[in-house]
Amino acid sequence: MADVVAGPGLPSRFALWLGLRWRILRNSLRNKSPRLDLIGLIFSGFFSLLFVIGVTLAFFFVTRYLFEKHLEPLFGLVFLALLVCGSPSYFYLRIRAAISLSDAASVS
Repeated sequence: MADVVAGPGLPSRFALWLGLRWRILRNSLRNKSPRLDLIGLIFSGFFSLLFVIGVTLAFFFVTRYLFEKHLEPLFGLVFLALLVCGSPSYFYLRIRAAISLSDAASVS
């Protein structure tokens, strides 16, 4: 009679299959996927567009309200808010740029 050895059982086969699938998933996450980059770029671009449109509409309606109520002295606050939007370091850079551009000696 031939010496027949039983192969691995079903639980060990399943554990092996599960381990291989886990390694494939882990390795695929390490590799950079151009398709995922494109999806992320489209996703972030869409929400950036929504943010820009929202801020633009907010400034439009605030400006319209100030003109309708004849509150022109407060109109400078809209530009100050626009200037301050973003990082504080950018705020100081914008102030320096505005001062240097308004200085007649530095422009000429």
